[in-house]
Amino acid sequence: MSVLEEVVEYVATEDGKPNVTIKLNLKKEDVGDLSLTNGLKDVENRMKVFLLGYIRYGVIGTACNLAGVKRRHFNNWRKYVPKFKEIFDEMEEQYTDILEQEANRRALEKSDSLLQFMLRARRPEKFNPTQMIKADLGDSGVRIVFSDSELSESEKKLLMENDIPVEGEE
Repeated sequence: MSVLEEVVEYVATEDGKPNVTIKLNLKKEDVGDLSLTNGLKDVENRMKVFLLGYIRYGVIGTACNLAGVKRRHFNNWRKYVPKFKEIFDEMEEQYTDILEQEANRRALEKSDSLLQFMLRARRPEKFNPTQMIKADLGDSGVRIVFSDSELSESEKKLLMENDIPVEGEE
C-alpha cells in the first residue's frame, strides 16, 4: 500500500466528483522543533489544505496561498516532517504523470509542435536538430569529436582530406 493510499481517502459524491479527505494524524514528535504558535492541529490543518490545493492545482504557490502559509513553511514541512515530505513527493509524481498523460493526448490529437517537443525529449538522438559536440582541451589544443552518424558524406570527405580522424575510423 502506498503512502497516499494510507492517508488520502477518495469518496465519490452525488455529482460524480471525488471528495478528497486527507488523514495526517500528526503527533508532536512528527513535527519536531517546528514553531507551533497556533498548535499542532492548526499546522496539521494547514498541511491538509496545502495538500488538497496541490492535488487540485499542482502549483506550490497556489497551495501555499490556499493554506495561508508562506513558501518557507512548505519548505520546512518538507525538510522536517518526513510524513509530509513522503506524501507530497508521491503527489508530485502522480501530478507529473497526469501532466504527461495530458501532453501525450494533446500531442496526438491537436498539436504538432507539442508532439515534436515530446519526441525531442524522448528521442533526442533522432529528433533534436542540434548536434552534440564534445571538446577535449588537452595540451594540443581543442579536439572536436563527431560521431560518424552525425556527419554527411561530404563532411566526412572534407575531414579525411585534411587528415582529421572521424570517431570509429581512427
